[in-house]
Amino acid sequence: MIRGVIFDLGQTLIRFEGDRLRTYQESRAALVKALQDDGLEFDSRAFRRAFTAALDRYYREREVTLLETGLAGVLQEVLARFGLGQIGPESQRRALDAMYAVSEARWKVLPAAAEVLQELQADGLRLGLLSNAADEANVQRLVEKSGLRPFLGPILVSAALGVRKPDPRAFQAALQAMQLPPHEVVMVGDTLQADVLGARRMGMPSIWLRPPDFPQDRAPEPPPDLIAQDLRQVPDLIRSLQPADAGG
Repeated sequence: MIRGVIFDLGQTLIRFEGDRLRTYQESRAALVKALQDDGLEFDSRAFRRAFTAALDRYYREREVTLLETGLAGVLQEVLARFGLGQIGPESQRRALDAMYAVSEARWKVLPAAAEVLQELQADGLRLGLLSNAADEANVQRLVEKSGLRPFLGPILVSAALGVRKPDPRAFQAALQAMQLPPHEVVMVGDTLQADVLGARRMGMPSIWLRPPDFPQDRAPEPPPDLIAQDLRQVPDLIRSLQPADAGG
């Protein structure tokens, strides 16, 4: 019997609307400006180049290791390289928040998200969130902005866990927080290699939210248990996983 649902966040409950390259460039500029506004003196172009290189390396490595040490560590590393390692955590946090504010303005909640979560909650299911992200505060603000926090129990972020989906430890943390065994919890997400593969490894059923640009004639690999073309289909798909006599 299904008693819980774990959702991914980005492109599952909220959607990015904007130019990703431009957002990436503007966010790095915002971080540099915030540091300089705090009185730090450095060559802004050189710093942006170094930060971009460190960021790109971090993103590549985490896909291989599945370790999520967080963007604060990347920033600290680059600051130290420029002889600025002594600045306090408050200044670093302000800079990271300024950087993330650029992309946060471009994330929009899916129109059906609250309705779907409310429907699942009415069905008596426990709901949680498991997100791959390099900064926990960023995810918490996105959840708050989306208005979805009242529907979600545990909200777990890889930056806080130290590991990313599909690492089993990320799923174990979510299941432990929900106090449910794997076979009673459905994973819902848009990413085959993170959400579906991770659920498969844990013995959890999965619902893959097919991205609009995924070719219709291409078979998803690894295969999910069920496929949703739209978030609105998720409640009925979960009901289809319930035993025939569930709920009497």
